[in-house]
Amino acid sequence: MTSVNIIQTQNLNQDQIKALTSLEKKVFPNTPTQKSIQKKLSSKENLLSFLAYEDQNLIGCKIGYPLESNEFYSWYGGVDPAYRKKGYARLMMELQHQELKKRGYKKVITKTRAPYREMLILNLQQGFYIVRCETKPQVDSIIIVFEKSL
Repeated sequence: MTSVNIIQTQNLNQDQIKALTSLEKKVFPNTPTQKSIQKKLSSKENLLSFLAYEDQNLIGCKIGYPLESNEFYSWYGGVDPAYRKKGYARLMMELQHQELKKRGYKKVITKTRAPYREMLILNLQQGFYIVRCETKPQVDSIIIVFEKSL
């Protein structure tokens, strides 16, 4: 069995973006209408990314960006279904929160859709509170917004 290596980066290179595109198809297979991760990434500034690799294969990610001077949005993440239930999502979240504290952030905000039960549970277990629910015409489920004080 090989070990998983989690790296932190602020600048994603083309190989990492290509790997994220492949991972997105595994993590969100039933969302064919969503824009590609490459387009999403190009529209964001000051990204902070945690990427989990087994050997040279990207198996998970946790990506976010600053909202205000003391608030951070944990925007995008997931783990390849073949590697779930091994604690990698929790570990990336913990590493992200440790780094955010070091950088002086006071609050982290995240969102998930109602069908993603595992993410709902993980957020609650990690000290997030549900602050509101949103609906959008282009999204077929409720979006749950979480906040956590750091």
